[in-house]
Amino acid sequence: MMKKRIETLDALRGIAAMLVVFHHVFAFYSTEIQEACSDWIFSLAVFLSELNFLAVLFFFILSGFSIALSLNTKSTFDWKKYGARRAKRILPIYFLALALAGFIGLFVPGVEVDIVDLIGNVFFLQSPESGSHWVAPFAGNGPLWSLSFEAWFYVITPFLLRRLMSTRVNNAPLILFGSLFVSVVCIGLNSVVFVPFLLFQSYYFVWLTGFLLHRAVNEESNRNFKLFLFSLIATMCSLLIMSHWLESDTLNALLQGNVLAIAFSMFVSFGISRNVKWFFQLPRFLRSLKYIGEGSYALYALHMPLLILASHLHVPFVMMLFGWMGLVVGCYFLETAIIAYFRERSKSSAARTISD
Repeated sequence: MMKKRIETLDALRGIAAMLVVFHHVFAFYSTEIQEACSDWIFSLAVFLSELNFLAVLFFFILSGFSIALSLNTKSTFDWKKYGARRAKRILPIYFLALALAGFIGLFVPGVEVDIVDLIGNVFFLQSPESGSHWVAPFAGNGPLWSLSFEAWFYVITPFLLRRLMSTRVNNAPLILFGSLFVSVVCIGLNSVVFVPFLLFQSYYFVWLTGFLLHRAVNEESNRNFKLFLFSLIATMCSLLIMSHWLESDTLNALLQGNVLAIAFSMFVSFGISRNVKWFFQLPRFLRSLKYIGEGSYALYALHMPLLILASHLHVPFVMMLFGWMGLVVGCYFLETAIIAYFRERSKSSAARTISD
């Protein structure tokens, strides 16, 4: 059973967040970057920028793994505690991101501050602007699209939790193929009539790979992990065949997520099965990545409005880089402060309950 905190996962979360931030920085400052860099460095920057979507898919896998890690599978599931934990983790920074985007959007020409989009975002109904959608991410804060997916994954999971936890790990092929089948059906239905809930459900397969990975590596038998890995390879082959016959961006995204899940599964299994020290506790020279990871949610949700403002004010690229360093530090302290606040409130509430 995993009892240690895995600092490598925090570092990977931080790297993924920085890739998303860099993608948007590059979109605004590509000309300045090209002028300041040699051709091969600029080519590297283009390559890193194009990893943006893979980073978001990786966030989904990490999220599924982290939720499974946080749940106590030996006790009765408490809906109230689960909902409260998710709300405390997501909502403060999410609503701050909406407020910040709306406030900046009021002063920046070309940014649409739409009340319908705001209401839709409050209820997590936004989806990517590049495809069909009911409402767009509010006030140009594009990264918020993935947070609606995350929110609905959190809503879906409790309804499946008893089945997921009571089902043996060696039934991973059935669970994964069942989830993939539902995803493909939702993709087909969405091609006829777009409904955001169907799009959210389509990506649940990617999130579920992370959730099931935790169960596979948390068992003492290595046989269960091998079966899980075989299941992932089998679903990847199925997606490859389907993508050959069907043209769908969502289907291609599931395939990319599947490949990421295979790579991540082998990495996690290696670190846990061999009890690799650096996997659980990062070397000192990499410790900064852990702190970036601990502030990654705030960084992900807040960076876009600030980048829009910096571009509007024609902030030079070099000055903007110093600003982002400050933002990374600020996001770490913001998240830790919010977590500490709710932790103290929980302790105070527990103390009052005991005294009563």
